Amino acid sequence: HVQALPGGARLVRLTNQRDGIEVFREQATVLFDAGARATAIGGYLGSTALAPATAVTTKAALAQPLTAPDAVAQALQDWGFDLEVVHLLQPNGAPAGAYQWWALPAGVRGEGGATLVSARTKPVWFRLPEGLVAATYLEVRVRQAEQEHAYAYVVASSDVRLLLRHNQT
Repeated sequence: HVQALPGGARLVRLTNQRDGIEVFREQATVLFDAGARATAIGGYLGSTALAPATAVTTKAALAQPLTAPDAVAQALQDWGFDLEVVHLLQPNGAPAGAYQWWALPAGVRGEGGATLVSARTKPVWFRLPEGLVAATYLEVRVRQAEQEHAYAYVVASSDVRLLLRHNQT
């Protein structure tokens, strides 16, 4: 991505990818002056080497990789939804860029009365000390007791590890 700045300067943002899929939160930005000389750089781009298969230590690897609905169901457990909600999740419209949107049928609620407002997912690579692991990034908005909550998650595709949970409100 290139952004023109006043006076002829430019910001060039570089993202890290492997096999066309982004490495989560890895980007570098270079500031070029009007003479096209690099004057500043910030960010991080690491190796795209994969973590060895033996790096999975917290749970046994799944027979089949985690699907996007599986990842949404994992996140919805935070609001009292049963894992079986995975069978009720439906794509909600056409994919938008790298994201796929998900919805539940009307009336489906978690234990405490929570309802899913929206959910979207995309595949990512997530950096661990031993290398990259395949994962699903997802954002969910849930309404519970007239209050809306928004969280982002990253869930490992091989063993359902929760790699990141971030409050977005």
